[in-house]
Amino acid sequence: MLLFLIVALVLLLGLTASLARLGHCFRLNRKQARLYQELSLEVGRLRQAEERHQLMFSANPYPMWIYDCETLRFLAVNDAAVGTYGFSQEEFLAMTLPDIRSPEAPALKDVASQCKSGLDSLGIWRHRRKDGSLLLAEVRAFRFEENGRERELVLSHDVTQRREVEEALQHSQADLRSLVDNAPLGICRSSVEEDCCGTANSTLREMLGGYTIEEWVRLKMSKDVWADPKDRGRMIEILRRNLHIKGFETNFLRRDGSTVRVRLSGVLIEDAGGNEYFQGYVEDMTEQSTLEQQVRQAQRLEAVGRLAGGMAHDFNNVLVVIKLSTELMLRQITPESPLSKPLLQVLQCG
Repeated sequence: MLLFLIVALVLLLGLTASLARLGHCFRLNRKQARLYQELSLEVGRLRQAEERHQLMFSANPYPMWIYDCETLRFLAVNDAAVGTYGFSQEEFLAMTLPDIRSPEAPALKDVASQCKSGLDSLGIWRHRRKDGSLLLAEVRAFRFEENGRERELVLSHDVTQRREVEEALQHSQADLRSLVDNAPLGICRSSVEEDCCGTANSTLREMLGGYTIEEWVRLKMSKDVWADPKDRGRMIEILRRNLHIKGFETNFLRRDGSTVRVRLSGVLIEDAGGNEYFQGYVEDMTEQSTLEQQVRQAQRLEAVGRLAGGMAHDFNNVLVVIKLSTELMLRQITPESPLSKPLLQVLQCG
């Protein structure tokens, strides 16, 4: 009986040990399964991230490429680069970066040696297409390390059309500035609410004594420009009522304190902030005033001449009557008559 109990106890202990080992193996398998599942999910996420990155590279609307910083050889290019530059993928991968650079560009190794790790803006460069035409490319680069070698991811943005528009705009602005500065009339833009002069072309500044643009912007309209500030108030009233003004005459002050007669024409404008400005033209009336005075003087002389002519005509009529009467009287007397000599004198004077 004791022996049977001992054998049963040994078998029970063995069974318990087996069950313990089996539970441990089950826990290990379950842990391995969980780790495998997590690893599979991570691999899936990495694959998706790589696919997204590849899509962002290949489907980017701007030309992009990766090149080796030592050999300058293209390692990868996207479809936008193929479409913009005209080279096929195979042609690109057989080329180096200097092959798309214009001949007058500085040495690329010198430029590349100045690049820093991470994102860097390299400015605007002239690049060559397959057909030999040139384009202006705004280049940004991201330097990184892969397999112990330095690479650069480059994004190229074709700004040829934008640069042409900017240059055309600059030329247009220069032409407009020249047109305004050389206009025969004064051109100005001044605040209606504030007592400042704003901007004025050289014609107006010369008209008022030769102010520089720096001196002009420091002047006060009511004190340094308008001879009578009340005239400015009347002009502003007309502007706000009609939104424009034409032929408003007033006096402006010159730099030396003398006055000049001017004629103003312009419009009332309002900016996005609700501020009102007078924008218009200033005509120097000095020469015209002189001509008007000369015309008035000539008109007075003409009036005097017409008056004198009328008086002479009337007096001539009287003289004609006197002469005819004297001739009739001389025909009625003899030469020996005492009235003959006085009548002859009257006739000769007539």
